Amino acid sequence: MGAGRPALFAALPRRLGHGGLHDPGGTGRRGAPPRRRRDRPESAARALSARTLEDCGLTARPAGLFVNVLYIDPAAVPELAEAPKARAIMDGSGFRERLQAARAAELVDYRAVAELKRPVLEALFERFRQRHLGRESARGRAFDAFRSVCGPALRRHAVFEALAERFEPGGGEAGSGWPEEYRSPDSPAVAAFAERHAERIAFFEYLQWLADEQFAQAAGSARDGGLSVGLYRDLAISSAGHGAEAWGNRGLHARGASIGSPPDDFNLHGQDWGLPPLIPERLMESAYEPFIATLRWNMRHAGALRIDHVMGLMRLYWVPDGRSAEEGAYVHYPLYDLLGILALESRRNRCMVVGEDLGTVPGRGARRAGSGRGPVLPRALFRARGRRGLPGAGGLPRAGAGDGQHA
Repeated sequence: MGAGRPALFAALPRRLGHGGLHDPGGTGRRGAPPRRRRDRPESAARALSARTLEDCGLTARPAGLFVNVLYIDPAAVPELAEAPKARAIMDGSGFRERLQAARAAELVDYRAVAELKRPVLEALFERFRQRHLGRESARGRAFDAFRSVCGPALRRHAVFEALAERFEPGGGEAGSGWPEEYRSPDSPAVAAFAERHAERIAFFEYLQWLADEQFAQAAGSARDGGLSVGLYRDLAISSAGHGAEAWGNRGLHARGASIGSPPDDFNLHGQDWGLPPLIPERLMESAYEPFIATLRWNMRHAGALRIDHVMGLMRLYWVPDGRSAEEGAYVHYPLYDLLGILALESRRNRCMVVGEDLGTVPGRGARRAGSGRGPVLPRALFRARGRRGLPGAGGLPRAGAGDGQHA
C-alpha cells in the first residue's frame, strides 16, 4: 500500500463503525449534495468520555472541556503516512472482519469501535513520539502549541485518563475506587505518577490534539460547503460524577445530591439524572473560571452552541441521594452574571447560542430575562403551541420551534 491510506479506507463513508470528526456526515465535502438547509447548523460529535464507552447519554458530559476521542478518524491523521505498523493493522484480515461486523450492526457498538481504533491510534502515537514529540518539526511544534493553548486543564485530563486506565474505578464518584493518594489531582502521589508515566499522558494529550485538529477541519469543510452557521455543538447540563472534570474540580461539585426535575405533566414522579450539581457559591468564588473555560472550549470551531436545559443558569432542581425526585428542591444560581458571561463569550468566539428551555419554568418572565442578550430559545413542537393550536414558538422573542431537542 505504500505511504497512502489503506485500501480499506478508499471508500469508507462511515469510517470505523460510526461517524467521525474529520467530516461528520459528509457535510462539507466539495461537490457533495446538500444534506441540510444552508441556514441550519450542523451538529457535530458530542463530548463523551474516552474511557466510559457505554456512557453515551444525552444529559451528561463526562469531560466538558474535551471531546470523545472515539470520533477520531485514523485515516485522516497525518502520521498514518509514516506509520507502517498502523497501516498493517488496518490492512489485516481480522481487522477487516471486525470492521464489517461493526458497520453491519443495527446500533453503534461503541466498545467494538473503540477496540478497532485503539491499537491504530496507539501505533500512530508511537510514530509521532519517535519522529516529532519534543522535536522542532512542524507536527511537534503544532502539538506543543495545542498544549500551550489548553494549559493545565489538558494535562489534568490526560493524567486522569492514565489513572483511570490503571485503576478502572467503574463508575461512581470520580476516583472513589482508587487508592486514597490518587483521589486529589494536586496530591504528591499524582505528581509522581505523572512523572513516571509521562509518555502515557502525552498519548492522551495527543488524542485530544488529533480530535481538535479534525474538529477544525470539519468546521472548515462546513463553511466551504455553504453552511452559513457551521458546526452546531451541544453543551450538557453537567459533567458526569466519574469523569475527569469532576475529579479535577472536586470542591466545585456538590456531594450527596444530583440534578433532576420535579414532577410535571410529562413525568409524574419527577426525574433524577444522577449528575453532580455545581455549588453556586464555589462557582462565584472561582470568578466563574470553570464556566468560562467550558464555554470557550465548546465554542471552539463551532458556529452555534446549544445549551441543554438553559434554565439551569437560573436554578437547578437538586435531589438528595437516597430520596425520590419528588423530595428535591430548587437551588438558585447567579443568572445575570452567567448570562453576561455567556453573551461576552458568544461575541468573542463569534458563536451563536441556542438554549433549550424545556422543563418547569417560573412564569414567562424567566424566559424573557435574557431576551435582549440571551440565547435563542428552541422549543419542542410537542410543547410549543401557537395560535389555533399550531406548533410555534409561543410568541416569545428570539425563539424557534423544532422537531427535536438533542443533537
